[in-house]
Amino acid sequence: MLERHMLLFFIFIISLVASTQIIAETREEDRTRIIATRYAPPFSIKTANGWEGITSELVHRIAKELNLPYSFREMGLEEMLEATASGEVDAAAAALTITTEREQMVDFSHPFFTSGLGIAVP
Repeated sequence: MLERHMLLFFIFIISLVASTQIIAETREEDRTRIIATRYAPPFSIKTANGWEGITSELVHRIAKELNLPYSFREMGLEEMLEATASGEVDAAAAALTITTEREQMVDFSHPFFTSGLGIAVP
């Protein structure tokens, strides 16, 4: 009889842990993602209708495809990088130049825009 009670208790604990994990995952999925951005036309432009531009449209399409709620938070360049590195925001999306120093702070996606501009010096 004691063995049966122990088995039921063990099954209860496993069920509790599993349901807690499901609830936590559900909350994470429903959470509004905070995306840091800054005014940098034509990539991010603050308008009366919210943020528009190349980068803003890219974020919108990705969020729609993944069914993720999001909101933009305006920040300065250094503030965006620091907030992303510390986890204060979920991502930064604006005109961001990838540098070795910045790559040590945060991970970058592959560039979606290349200016084609090059400068040669002796």
